[in-house]
Amino acid sequence: KTLCALWQGSQTAFSPESLFYVVWKIMPNFRGYQQQDAHEFMRYLLDHLHLELQEGFNGAAHPALLQEKSALTAGSRCCVNGTSTVVTTIFGGVLQNEVNCLICGTESRKFDPFLDLSLDIPSQFRNKRNKNQENGPICTLRDCLRSFTDLEELDDSE
Repeated sequence: KTLCALWQGSQTAFSPESLFYVVWKIMPNFRGYQQQDAHEFMRYLLDHLHLELQEGFNGAAHPALLQEKSALTAGSRCCVNGTSTVVTTIFGGVLQNEVNCLICGTESRKFDPFLDLSLDIPSQFRNKRNKNQENGPICTLRDCLRSFTDLEELDDSE
């Protein structure tokens, strides 16, 4: 009910407490009051919303999902588990992995859908500074993405 009300926009204000209790019902890992990982919570919530939107009501597609699908161009659709939803439209993407063998020249490409990327802080930005030292270079999202997409040379065991 809570998620339907949120989706339909029938309420102008929404209680975080009611969302919290819905999460407890559908995600047993988050029951109780212990500290949880925010990223893990976001993934559970997004995955569950995506699955519910795919299933629709009583096996039929959700009306808002049908409107959304017609508004998307074929090139902008990102499908995770088969059907595009508002979750994949906002958070989704496709990661292209490419492997080239330096010995035989064989090329392989793989496309993996994702809802989030875990980006590391590049090593040149990770140095710890003392209070007396000047600030080092500033790390940007572009730096993290560049590091994530840098070419890697795999050794024989990989």
